[in-house]
Amino acid sequence: MTDSPRLRDRPEDFIVEELSHVEPAEDGDHLLLQVEAVGLDHYGMIERLAASHKVDRRDIGWAGMKDRHAITRQWVTIKSNGPAAMIDDEELRVVQALRTHSRRRPGQLMGNRFEITVRGVDPTALLKAMPHLRHIAEFGLPNRFGHQRFGHRGINPVLGRCLLRRDYEGLLSNWLGQSGPAWPDGETDRRRLFDQGRWAEAFAAWPFRWKPERASLEAMQRRGHVDDAINAVPTRIKRLWVDALQSELFNSALRQRESDGLLQTIGDDDIVTVFDDFHELLGDTEGPARSATGPLYGRRMREAGPSVAVVEAEVLSASGLDKRSFGGGEHAPGGARRPFLVPVLRAKAESGVDDHGSYLKFNFALPKGAYATTLLDELGFGAALKPGQLRGGA
Repeated sequence: MTDSPRLRDRPEDFIVEELSHVEPAEDGDHLLLQVEAVGLDHYGMIERLAASHKVDRRDIGWAGMKDRHAITRQWVTIKSNGPAAMIDDEELRVVQALRTHSRRRPGQLMGNRFEITVRGVDPTALLKAMPHLRHIAEFGLPNRFGHQRFGHRGINPVLGRCLLRRDYEGLLSNWLGQSGPAWPDGETDRRRLFDQGRWAEAFAAWPFRWKPERASLEAMQRRGHVDDAINAVPTRIKRLWVDALQSELFNSALRQRESDGLLQTIGDDDIVTVFDDFHELLGDTEGPARSATGPLYGRRMREAGPSVAVVEAEVLSASGLDKRSFGGGEHAPGGARRPFLVPVLRAKAESGVDDHGSYLKFNFALPKGAYATTLLDELGFGAALKPGQLRGGA
C-alpha cells in the first residue's frame, strides 16, 4: 500500500444508493421520486426540486441526508398533485417518478448500498484487506462514529459538554479562543483577539463564511454578555455539538465493551437490536442478526439492566457528566440506543488500475445509521478520510 490513499477524488468514486421499502399508489397526493445527485449537497438538491416543482422546500420529504462528494440515489416525496418535472442534467436527474399517499420522513429507510473506490493504493493491498473484510462480514462491524462526526478540530463534543453543563465561558473560550484542541495557524490571530476581549476586531477577522462564529461575536460586541453570544448560535449548530458529545460517549462505551471482550456477546441485561428487516430486504442471511446496544445518552434513553447500567454510568462519570446533565434544559437530547455491531451485507472487493491510477473498490450494504467510512477505517484506510470532508451517513 502507498502512503497516501485517497477517497473521493471524483464523485463516481463514492456511490451511495438508499435502500428502502416504498409504497407507490396511483391516486396518492405526493409525488414519489427516485433521484440521483452528483456532487450536489442535500439542501442544494432540495432547493432544486422545490424550484422545479414550484413548491415550498418544506413540502419535500426525505429519509436520509447524503453527502455532497458522491453520486447518491434516494427516494423523496413532494406534496403536489401535478406531474413530475423530469430533471436530467449533470448534477440532478429523476430516475423514477411514482405517486404515494405519505410523506417520506427522516429515518424512514433500511440502509444504504455503497460502491467506494480508494485511490493511490497498491492493488496488492487487496490481499491484506480481504481477510479482514470477510471477518467483518461474518461477525459484524463495530458501529463506532467516525471523526467526521466531531467537526473542525474535533471540537464539537467539547462544546456539547460545555453547553450541557452551562459552562458558557468555557464554551466560547474553546470555540472562539485559544483553549481546546489544536487549530490551524491561520486562526491564531483571531482567537487571540477574542481572548483579549477585542470583540469587534475578532469579528472582522473571522471569514464571512463562518456565520455562527460571527453571529456570536456580533452579539458579544453589543453587550459583552456570554448568554447573548450563546443565544446567537443557531439551534441546529448547538444540536450538532450535543449530538457529537453523544457520539463520543457512545464510542467510549463501545471501547469499554471491546476491552471487556463482550462486543459480540449479548447478556441478560442488554437491550438488543435485531436486523431481520435489513437481511430480508437484501435476501441475505450472512452476518449478525442481533446486537447488544450502547447508550446515546438523553432524558428518554431506555436504561439497560443493572450490570450494563453500571458500565454506562462509569462512562458518563469518566467524562465529567452524570444523568442529571441530560435530564432537562433546552439543549438536553432525548436519547436512544445504538447497536454496538452492525451487519455488512454483500461485501466484496476488487483491485485494478484505470485511467486515474491504481485503486481498490469496495461494494457493501449497511443498515441505517452506520458509516461506510467506519468500515474503511477498520480496513486500514483511515488516512484517506480527511477530517471535515465527510458528513451524514457516509
